[in-house]
Amino acid sequence: MKEIPSKVAKAIAKVGPSNYSLISRMAKIPESTVRYNVNRLSRMGILIQPAIAYEKLGFERYWAFFEFGDKYRGKEKQFFEAMNENAYLIYFTRLLPQGKYVAVLTVPTSVRAEYSQFISGLIDEEILKSCQMHELLWIRHPEMKAEHYDFGAKTWDIDWETLDRAMPSVAEPKSEELAQQPIDQIDLSILKEMQVDSIAPLTKIARKLKINSKTAYYHYRNHVLARKLLKNYVLRWRGFGKRKYVTPAMKFWYGGLTGAELMQVQKVFNSIPLIWSDAISKDRSMYIAELAIPAEQLPDLLSFVWNNTQQFSSKLNFGFSDSPFGDGYSIPYQMFDDGEWSFDAEKAVSRIKHILVANRK
Repeated sequence: MKEIPSKVAKAIAKVGPSNYSLISRMAKIPESTVRYNVNRLSRMGILIQPAIAYEKLGFERYWAFFEFGDKYRGKEKQFFEAMNENAYLIYFTRLLPQGKYVAVLTVPTSVRAEYSQFISGLIDEEILKSCQMHELLWIRHPEMKAEHYDFGAKTWDIDWETLDRAMPSVAEPKSEELAQQPIDQIDLSILKEMQVDSIAPLTKIARKLKINSKTAYYHYRNHVLARKLLKNYVLRWRGFGKRKYVTPAMKFWYGGLTGAELMQVQKVFNSIPLIWSDAISKDRSMYIAELAIPAEQLPDLLSFVWNNTQQFSSKLNFGFSDSPFGDGYSIPYQMFDDGEWSFDAEKAVSRIKHILVANRK
């Protein structure tokens, strides 16, 4: 039945993909059917991801634009990979056709001053010409609107005129509470493995981490869940292409919005079933939305955005993610040392410069 994957998807968003018996009760279908559908969601173009509470890990998040120095043009990908290893970067891409480089940074509040010195150091070394960082009030991952997706045919069925008439209300944006919870290396390693494979059972994660299963369950229940380090699970349509799952994502961002304008733009994009994520800057002047768009839906999507936000068109920018040039990463667990987040601005600049110079030879 076509509605079964949809029921399973909605239950997973609330309780995760591992508890088959709970999903079975919520969706009112046999546990064997749940197991079968969870394991075939990826073949239907659906990605299951845990939504990590970065604010409870002590992170501020930033949307950043990078402009590179002339000496290091052509080494942008190596730069971002080095940033992931050494400087709290969790995502980057190049936007086409402009060629803009954008990234998401998770910066511990405890190293904010050092991070500012780090960015200045990259500019002093002429690795970067500039870096514009916008601190975010929040990043959200709206629940997949499964009622608009045909899981069997792997296609979207969207009535754009109906969306025009039934936009959801949105709440006044409020900041995520930056309240770091006590964490340790095992907690972070479990979260990282869940990001790598969200449907892996905890026993498999324990084997990979080379820890006792009882230890893994203790940390999962008493730290990850009890301290709400995991918000929920996000189901995202990722599409199909010549290479597996490379339907390009499209980013829209509005700058210089007033309060009322921000609410209107947020309402419009939250009504679109193709949305992956959205974010608001801490000063509430910028709105960012990311969508995965099937080619056949693109004209309707652009018309919908224009019809409902044309009064803000002078404040709009957009681009397509260059899928071969970009990557997402797990939480920066390798930067956690002796019970705290570590960062040395001078060493990070030196390491990144060394990597870029070595790759130029």
